[in-house]
Amino acid sequence: MKYILLVIGLVFIFSMQARCQHQYADVIYLKNGKVVKGKIKKIENQIIEFETLNHTALSLVINEIEQIRNERVEGVESPKSAESTCTGFVRFVELAHTVGTGNIMTRFGGLRNTMQGQEINFSYNYALSPSLYIGLGTGYSKQGNLQLIPIFLDLRTDFAKGKWRPFFNFRSGHSFGWSENRQGTDNAGFMVQGNVGIRLMLNHSKSAYFSIGLKSQQIQVNYFIIRNNGSPVPFSERLGHQFIGFHGGFSF
Repeated sequence: MKYILLVIGLVFIFSMQARCQHQYADVIYLKNGKVVKGKIKKIENQIIEFETLNHTALSLVINEIEQIRNERVEGVESPKSAESTCTGFVRFVELAHTVGTGNIMTRFGGLRNTMQGQEINFSYNYALSPSLYIGLGTGYSKQGNLQLIPIFLDLRTDFAKGKWRPFFNFRSGHSFGWSENRQGTDNAGFMVQGNVGIRLMLNHSKSAYFSIGLKSQQIQVNYFIIRNNGSPVPFSERLGHQFIGFHGGFSF
């Protein structure tokens, strides 16, 4: 089921990219034959304050203008993308420190989860609206002797507009893992994670953020129990590990 969700997410993202590859912009035709495209910021005292598509500020005199039109511009991002309804792709990069919490329950009893580690995660998301993002992500983490590479569906939503934006982040997917412990091998499995945090908007497309969250990660552990007569007995269990994570990152 988790693989189906990942495929659906990927197809949905690329279909949204095709639907939103066109943006509308203000197009000013000057009497000297030049054409500028972007967004009119204000008109005052016969002067038009204008921002081009590459975010260059211009001041244009009205009597030098032949005509002004609003046209569809292909393959570029509108200067007002921070508030538009189709804002394109956003990349998230973050570092995290994780601390194990709760017990790891085995068939022989519970063990306290004392694992700690570090993570680096990357996700490539599409903005369905100015406050809702969906995408795919991956990364690398090291928890004690265990190393993990996750592939996950990433969903983010902001709860407010403005410079400071509280947000919620949900992730779900599958992790591939291996262990440095020569006495056994560890293969990871399903993971689910929820974070809450705050974003500081640096400009219309870049931000820095901090969040705290809880992650549940399943790990397939294969090991041996030695009987009194010295013969090994193999065991294999899928164990749930819970972690509290402290995340800091950037979006661009």
